[in-house]
Amino acid sequence: MAGDKITLTKIKQANRMVIVFYYRPLLTIRASVTLVRERMMNKSQQVQTITLAAAQQMAAAVEKKATEINVAVVFSVVDRGGNTLLIQRMDEAFVSSCDISLNKAWSACSLKQGTHEITPAVQPGQSLYGLQLTNQQRIIIFGGGLPVIFNEQVIGAVGVSGGTVEQDQLLAQCALDCFSAL
Repeated sequence: MAGDKITLTKIKQANRMVIVFYYRPLLTIRASVTLVRERMMNKSQQVQTITLAAAQQMAAAVEKKATEINVAVVFSVVDRGGNTLLIQRMDEAFVSSCDISLNKAWSACSLKQGTHEITPAVQPGQSLYGLQLTNQQRIIIFGGGLPVIFNEQVIGAVGVSGGTVEQDQLLAQCALDCFSAL
């Protein structure tokens, strides 16, 4: 029965096998999980939000440009969830522009594209005809609403109403240019 004895050498060999076949793969998996977790944390830290201060700076830029082109507008900003961050109405701007401006921002945020880009798809006979009648008729299908994009993610949107579609679009782009410069 001498062959049945467990020797110190056999225990050491068994321990090495456990390390090779169990612990090393486990450590490799743990290192991979840690690396993935770190990458996810870094990516989540890169997501930006629109602050009230940034929205106010955009509003000031829009108001300045609107004054230069002699048009009174309402400017709105929403966050990534479509929640209102700011509505600013210039003196003499149409009262109705308050809702329109906010809905342009909401539409651009929820559809992740400029409101002017929606127009072709909602025409009679097109695939999204009638879309503007959904969502309690909040979807605006003409220019003046643009998404705010950071790291390829929509982090909110702006909306302008009160001028022509072209003026509203120009002023919405002015807001994005201001945000990019912050």
